[in-house]
Amino acid sequence: VFGGFGGSKRFDDLWSFDANLTEWHQPELERTTDSMPPSRYAHSAVSYRGLLYVFGGYGGAAEGWLGDLWALDTQQIRVRDHAKSKMKWFRPPTSGPQPPARAAHTATVVGNRLYIFGGNNGSVRLNDLHSLDMQTMTWRLEVCRGRLPSPRAGHTATLLEPPPHYAATLASSSPSSSSVVAVAAAASSTSTSASHASGGGSALQLGGPCSSSSLSLEGASAGGGGAGASAVSMMGGGGGGGGGGVPGAGARLLVFAGGDIETVFNDVHVLQMDTLRWSQPRASGPPPSPRAGHCACTLPDSCILIWGGGSVGRVLNDLHVLDPATWTWSGPIELKYSPVGFALLSPMPVV
Repeated sequence: VFGGFGGSKRFDDLWSFDANLTEWHQPELERTTDSMPPSRYAHSAVSYRGLLYVFGGYGGAAEGWLGDLWALDTQQIRVRDHAKSKMKWFRPPTSGPQPPARAAHTATVVGNRLYIFGGNNGSVRLNDLHSLDMQTMTWRLEVCRGRLPSPRAGHTATLLEPPPHYAATLASSSPSSSSVVAVAAAASSTSTSASHASGGGSALQLGGPCSSSSLSLEGASAGGGGAGASAVSMMGGGGGGGGGGVPGAGARLLVFAGGDIETVFNDVHVLQMDTLRWSQPRASGPPPSPRAGHCACTLPDSCILIWGGGSVGRVLNDLHVLDPATWTWSGPIELKYSPVGFALLSPMPVV
């Protein structure tokens, strides 16, 4: 977890969470004025082959709207002996036209590319798509087809991997697609669980198909994070996509909701990654209310879990599930325990 906003100040600190020990640790960093990212919130963070990449965000009056890219080698983290391993941020050299400064955007790794979509730059909301080739470190502005989503910030962008049989077909014709098969095979399991700890801990249990997922939240939610902090998986190979295989083949990016302080949406847009064509599926069932600053994640059965967020004058803590196989909404889901509502909207009003 890096950065964020705590109500009266921005942060530039880094924390790691050991899910096995349910413990938070603060890795030791080499701290100099020009060798680490300035404090910020509403930025993005992804992991790719052991590196944590942080892009953009809002740095307050001093730094303004940010468009910088930073990297950190997360493989140096030693959870049980973190004090003996000092990590260092660095600015990776890039070429090509980099994205303009922004905050409350999304960042997603698909294959060997990092995709930046939307956000807010203090003047307008955005709906442009930029990509960074993580091997050559070259930026480019993507030209998309279809009907683009309305400009927005505070949305979510969730990667939908191809089903196992699709990946197996790719594997039979391309040896380099083995990582796609591995990701798809892992996604075919029917249950998963995640836990957080802060005095007793909380547990989220998910299982079964979308139509009958059993959900349970118990205990206290984890502390230590401020609003707008970016949390990512430290697993190698990238957050939201494998490090190899056919880049974007069969994968889709699902964008949900977002907006700004005055207007929020509850629409669903899908980007086919291999053709960069946008579409807007017609979903049935009761959709979530319009919101921004929510969170979304993909379940093992490829369904999308939506929680929280907010709209004008409202903070939400409801839970919804979208099945992309049938484009059916379920929810709100009743929980044994529901965390306090939270929403991170655009850092400042836009005109």
